[in-house]
Amino acid sequence: ADHSLRSRLKVNPFFLVPFFLVPFALPGIMEDGSNLTERMEPVTQKAIRCRRLVAEVQTPNPQYCSNTPKEELLLEHVREFEEQFVNVYGNRFLFLCPPNEYGVPKFLPSTLRPTHLPYKELYEVESCAQFLADFFNYDELNPPDRYPSVIPAPHSVLQWQAGDSFDLSIALCSLLLGVGYDAYCVSGFAPRFITTRNEARSACPQLDWNQVVRTEKSQSTEDSEFTIHKKPPLASEYRQAKKEAEENDKIRLEEEERKSDSEDDPSSEEDEHENRRIHCWVLVRKGCREVADDMYVEPTTGRIYEVNRCPYLKIDLIWNHRNLWVNMQVCNASQVQLDLYNSRFFEYVMLNADARIGLNGTGNYNEGLEGGEEMDGGKVEEAAQILDMPPSWSERLEISREVFHARCFKGEKTIFYHKCKVEQYAPYTQDDGLVQRITLYKDIRRQIPLEVRESFKHRRDRLHERLRRPMQNETIEHFYPGRPSSTTSAGGGALKQYREISAVSRELLFYNSRLDGLVQCVELIGKKMFEFFEDRDDRLVYHSV
Repeated sequence: ADHSLRSRLKVNPFFLVPFFLVPFALPGIMEDGSNLTERMEPVTQKAIRCRRLVAEVQTPNPQYCSNTPKEELLLEHVREFEEQFVNVYGNRFLFLCPPNEYGVPKFLPSTLRPTHLPYKELYEVESCAQFLADFFNYDELNPPDRYPSVIPAPHSVLQWQAGDSFDLSIALCSLLLGVGYDAYCVSGFAPRFITTRNEARSACPQLDWNQVVRTEKSQSTEDSEFTIHKKPPLASEYRQAKKEAEENDKIRLEEEERKSDSEDDPSSEEDEHENRRIHCWVLVRKGCREVADDMYVEPTTGRIYEVNRCPYLKIDLIWNHRNLWVNMQVCNASQVQLDLYNSRFFEYVMLNADARIGLNGTGNYNEGLEGGEEMDGGKVEEAAQILDMPPSWSERLEISREVFHARCFKGEKTIFYHKCKVEQYAPYTQDDGLVQRITLYKDIRRQIPLEVRESFKHRRDRLHERLRRPMQNETIEHFYPGRPSSTTSAGGGALKQYREISAVSRELLFYNSRLDGLVQCVELIGKKMFEFFEDRDDRLVYHSV
């Protein structure tokens, strides 16, 4: 591309001269050496954590508090790129080399550290994103329309279990790269409900209890493939039209209810930073690990969005551990063409030596290069002189087993959804073994509870699930096999399900492993009790009192 920045940024002579320290233009640093960030921005929890780390660590890693000669040469190359970018495209702020926790400028791709941790939950993108969303305590950017003043190492972020969207995205991208995904960090602009992690108008993703009903329906349809279908019953068009009208009215009322005023409704008041809220998320490209389509992963909630149906507004930068790309497309994030090495869509900082000598095999990297001619020996030597990316300056990411099994930040976490509240607890932190409680409400303000779903672990009585409906005074409990009983005649042995409606009825279902063959016991309180048996020698199947 003759008019692109890439045609002006070839192998420059300064790549071959000895390095020297060049004053680098960092955001927030004044010419007189004063810190503009401390003057203009409030002190955040992230800045406090960084200061505490610097004060507590007596012998810091040399890679944290200084740059190697290759990193200094890389910073000079980035400064050259930024100057030529401004000359060609005009004044535009590029968030390329923010300082780390020790105030040393680091190129964003060198912050990523691909790591494979020995945990099964971190091997798939869905479970890894959901784990990190529960693992971290999310800090919003302050102010929300400015880039963070510090980008710490992902190793430090995992130790803190806290960070903003940039910290969470870098940590998630590092773990995905370590297990073989083609992952990238993406910075840009997002709406307020994304940047504040407000899911008050979003459905709870953990309500997957209806999957059992769906599987049963699919099995029934498969069984009916080889049966003779009956004639469909005669249906009234008038009743069908009336039913459709009622459903449309119901949908309209639900939409109006969602739009009603609420204390945590993100659209209830105007946003002074509308369309200017900076955010960072993760892009996973197709091709690796059997990923069929490109997708965006939101690190703060663990949700996965399709590229063409994402809620994000605009894309500014995309980077991985090898390169960084500047988006040149003026369009919505859902309409961005992710052809990274096409100079019409993106400008990339690092020259790819493999792409110049045709070793990539994809065909995309050669688009911005000279004409597709065969590389002779001189050009191969020229490609060998291109500056490559230095290794990551961050230490290897680590999560101890104790912290991993705790999962939540400080052992507990509460998330509010649309008419729903989810409470999560680390194992062994609650006396009754509770690990999750999902409360469904009737109203949008979450004041009238309809259902309470509780999950348990490591209980002696093998209880793993409890469903309570406070309005009907109904309780349903599910047990794993192996529930002990106090005596041989006690009714608690081999209990599978317990259901009770207060002062009305009580029902017990048992696994088919009891010596007396009891499988069901129903009691109408104060009226009648009847029991059902199976596989008894005396052929008894039912008796009642």
